[in-house]
Amino acid sequence: MVTTITGNFIPRLAAALLLLCTSLAQAQQERAAVSAGISPRIFSPGEQAMYSINISNATSVGRPPQIAAPPGMSLRYSGSNREQSFVNGTLSSRIILNYALLANTEGTYEIPATSIEVDGQNVPVGAVRFTVKAGVDPAAAYAPFARLSVGKRRLYQGEVTTLEYSLFIHSGTNLQQLPFPDLSNPSLVVKRPNNPEKQLATVDGQSYMVFTYRTSVQAIQPGTLELAPGITDVLVAIPDRRNRNSLFSRQTPRKFKVETAPVSIEVKPLPSEGRPDSFTGAIGEFRFEVSANPTTLNVGDPISLNSTITGKGNFDTLVAPTISDPTGWRSYPPTTAQEYRGSGLVQSRVSYSQVIIPEEEHEAIPTIEFSYFDVNKEQYVVRTIPPIPLTLRPDPGAAKPVAATTYAQSDTSVPPPSADLEDILDILPSSGSIASIRKPAFTGPGFWAAQALPAVTLLAFLGIGFTRKNKEQSAASRPERTRTAQDALAELKSAAPKDVARLVSEIATRRNLSPAVNSELATLINKATAYAYSPDNTSAPDRETAIRLLDANS
Repeated sequence: MVTTITGNFIPRLAAALLLLCTSLAQAQQERAAVSAGISPRIFSPGEQAMYSINISNATSVGRPPQIAAPPGMSLRYSGSNREQSFVNGTLSSRIILNYALLANTEGTYEIPATSIEVDGQNVPVGAVRFTVKAGVDPAAAYAPFARLSVGKRRLYQGEVTTLEYSLFIHSGTNLQQLPFPDLSNPSLVVKRPNNPEKQLATVDGQSYMVFTYRTSVQAIQPGTLELAPGITDVLVAIPDRRNRNSLFSRQTPRKFKVETAPVSIEVKPLPSEGRPDSFTGAIGEFRFEVSANPTTLNVGDPISLNSTITGKGNFDTLVAPTISDPTGWRSYPPTTAQEYRGSGLVQSRVSYSQVIIPEEEHEAIPTIEFSYFDVNKEQYVVRTIPPIPLTLRPDPGAAKPVAATTYAQSDTSVPPPSADLEDILDILPSSGSIASIRKPAFTGPGFWAAQALPAVTLLAFLGIGFTRKNKEQSAASRPERTRTAQDALAELKSAAPKDVARLVSEIATRRNLSPAVNSELATLINKATAYAYSPDNTSAPDRETAIRLLDANS
């Protein structure tokens, strides 16, 4: 397909881009924010601190303002830097104006309020207070901290809720190692989170880069449980303020001990009243679907039973539903065919596949139930799949058992003709009864020679064209050699484990072996069949044992 750009396309594209840029600028102008802070808020005389003006999501920023320092202090502009972050599909930007601050006398001071031009408008900047005190550890102002929260403080046993762990790293430092706290508890299951999300935040006038882990927690025992992270070591590089000639002349690695306040969770036991027999521990809100294929088959043929559970809840502990009445059915362990679980707090799905074999004539697959406890309704819910109709034909193998082939000596002599065959001799003329018979013209050689000439010419032309084609079709037209038990045995020696059951059954049939008589052979066939239908839940059959049993019964 060829796309032609017309003369009107370029102006339209330019107008669309201009409109988009204008909209983005307006959106950024509405979200633009200005704040100021000092880092650290408390520092010792003679040490250097940093006064910063933070402008977020601005399109344009005017000249840095001239700020009058308090008496006995020096405050000079030292440069700016720009930061960008992309969190949850939203692009955020920030411009930071830095001022070097130096004080030699103890006391409490205040940087006066000022204003700065942002997107063509003067925006006020509030005053900031700070303290100068001797003996203060300069690294304490850069200490990281963390916060822990859960979605619900009251849970049912087995219920899943959200968990967030946020680590705040001062923007004036560089994180060297990103840890995740130890949240282990024998009564709680905390799922290992994925990579954290990053975003900028201002806390008490200080700028931080926040790393947030989002995952889930599940309570497995009732009672009042405490989610208490241990002390976590966080390694960051902090600025060395001893050099007064440069704001960030050096950075020194420093290990901080980060301790998070514990979170208490009250876990209630599941009610025993109204609990259905099919309940296996599913808690949340779910939907349930089942399909079967084929539904028209012979007794003894396999049916693929596929079930899908969707919704929100404790997917990690779900169990595949099975038929309610197993009488007359042979079932194999279900396998997980497809899954998307997330943390159980978003819409998720899991699919199971199970092979069931009718050993008797049934009109339908029995009822299948899936039950769960709905935490919102605080009651048990049962999802029922009604019987799935079947069309079953009798097992053809049961009506026609394989009979042993008997080889006997045969009589190759030809019996004499029956007397009735001599009756035809009565209608034949005797020799010499007709004196002479005139031969017809077509019996003469001349007639046939004249007729053969055009036929030979035609065959000469056609024969050349068909010779090669006949050669190619000759191999295909030959009858295939009948497959024997020895052929199947040769295939078995290099077959995959999933094909062992099929080949063993074929060899046993061709050799007229009855698995019902040979229990070891029957056990092998059952094991191989179970592996073919449920490889995730059974072990692979031993091919060498199969070959040994078949050779012993040959």
